Amino acid sequence: MDFSDMLHEVIFPALVYFVLGAAGIIGAVISRKAKKELKQTAVYVSGKVIGYKSYRNGYGRFVERKRDITVVCVPPDSAEKVRYIITTSGHFTFKYRWVKNVRLTYPQNGAPLLPEDVGQLSFNGIAGLIAGGVLMLTALAYVICYVFRVE
Repeated sequence: MDFSDMLHEVIFPALVYFVLGAAGIIGAVISRKAKKELKQTAVYVSGKVIGYKSYRNGYGRFVERKRDITVVCVPPDSAEKVRYIITTSGHFTFKYRWVKNVRLTYPQNGAPLLPEDVGQLSFNGIAGLIAGGVLMLTALAYVICYVFRVE
């Protein structure tokens, strides 16, 4: 096997799997760090849902269902009610057509988050860690199979 065959059959696939695995693990670490920071510094406020709108965003294969949920609540740093329009693509946010009370999470510096969006951080952390680990092991398998190949 010459170098060009090795490049196409071993190095390139192993490198692609390694880079994608590293990206998955980095995304998982960022997501878990954000979840941990949110857990330590967030303030929870009860709000009332006054509006719900569902629409499709994107074109062709990249269509995504978006939902605008209008919530009225008293922010932690204010004394009067404020109206927020929270745009989300969370799957179970269709329930806000019927549910009229929601517990919002206020990060230290940012807009309020719905409980489904906070839960998505946990899912992203676990899924990124599993997928990144599997892709890194696949890259390692390519290299090991090349080293111990039978001719």
